[in-house]
Amino acid sequence: MSNPRVKQATASFQTQGRLLQELGERLVAKADVALLELIKNAYDADASGCRVRLDGKRVEIIDDGHGMTEQEFLDNWMRIATPDKQRQRLSRRYKRKVTGSKGIGRFAVRFLGRRLRLETVAAAGSSGEKTLLTVTFEWEKIDASDELQTFEIPYEVRVLSPDHRTGTRLIIGKLRNAGEIQFSKKQRTELLSIVNPYTGLETGRFGRHTKSDLDPGFRIILPETEAEGEQDLISAVLDNAYARLTIRHKGHKVRYLIRHKDGRILLRQDLDYPSHITKGFFADIRYCPRRAGMFKGTGFDGRAVYGWLRENGGIGIVELGSGHRPQSPGLARSLHERALPHAR
Repeated sequence: MSNPRVKQATASFQTQGRLLQELGERLVAKADVALLELIKNAYDADASGCRVRLDGKRVEIIDDGHGMTEQEFLDNWMRIATPDKQRQRLSRRYKRKVTGSKGIGRFAVRFLGRRLRLETVAAAGSSGEKTLLTVTFEWEKIDASDELQTFEIPYEVRVLSPDHRTGTRLIIGKLRNAGEIQFSKKQRTELLSIVNPYTGLETGRFGRHTKSDLDPGFRIILPETEAEGEQDLISAVLDNAYARLTIRHKGHKVRYLIRHKDGRILLRQDLDYPSHITKGFFADIRYCPRRAGMFKGTGFDGRAVYGWLRENGGIGIVELGSGHRPQSPGLARSLHERALPHAR
């Protein structure tokens, strides 16, 4: 005989829209941390570069990574606490070590502004067709909703031709505190850990011919710290090298040119050099001695910069257009991942 005073039933957690606000404030405590996380997401998406734009009214983060398909958007971006980042140790194409943490990208944009427009282009499948997914988030309306799981956010998917480039563009508007949205010295220095000097070196008359299985490197373009315009993170370091040596070889001629960081030419020498190198070669070598004040005014922690240079420095030869991953016995990594002279 059942007890009329006992009731057995099931219950489920109810989630209000304010949950996103609560999570955002706890996971992302500062504007520069939010920006850092969004750039790391671009790196994890196998982008070759990420550009950040600030104009006082909105923030744009633009990359040329693999983007998100509709299903990836629904399964990853729109699902809170997805285990995708925990499962994925390496990036999809270039096998980079994943740098983003906790999948907090959506909370980072939520922290920076009250409105987000997401535009992302991805390969739709084996057909080579591309899709453009666009969606706008009005965070204040989401915060006010009684039930997060029933709040509908409209989005649009448009089919593009195969020649469109993939990538993601985040446009963050209705900024919460525009004056605090900047890159601190600490965060700018931390960004060095996900770039290498390779793309900051000159290649002369030889273009970079990156094969699909080789990581092209990652460039970060940030708003200038003290003047209008933009700044390449890698160039901000390499252009402060004490001196620079370039070597150009063509035919039977070789030219050595050494310039001081202030632009003065310290050495210029032309030599006859008969050789069997039919297409010649080009080298770009930067000299960064450990001296006080070398990177003063660059917006970086000088001690951390020297650590980055020790990790990525060295000399090797890159044969462009060979179709093979270049190797050098003197380096622990493939030369594609190092910042070194280029030759052909």
